[in-house]
Amino acid sequence: MGAKHERSHQGEAQKVKCTVTVILASQVPTKIIDTGNEKLFAFIRAADEGNLIAVFNFTDEWTNLSAELPRANRITDFKDAFGGGEVTPTKNQIAVAPYGRLWLI
Repeated sequence: MGAKHERSHQGEAQKVKCTVTVILASQVPTKIIDTGNEKLFAFIRAADEGNLIAVFNFTDEWTNLSAELPRANRITDFKDAFGGGEVTPTKNQIAVAPYGRLWLI
């Protein structure tokens, strides 16, 4: 079962990598978006293959992003394409570390 799980994880990682590569292509427009939190800067790249929201915390404090922002932009699985892994909202909030970043797809 371990080898099967590892292959599944590698397949998912390859899918994420391909999606991000397409979304970051130069012809995909970038739009700065309002997070509702002055501690965060964010932009969205919207492509037919999916969307990416990049979120940056420029403070030395933990802060939160409303999970509604990605959901409103067709992002529902909350995968961090830059850091890897799943992002789990707590009480509809996504925690962003001090000076941290998330690339949600």
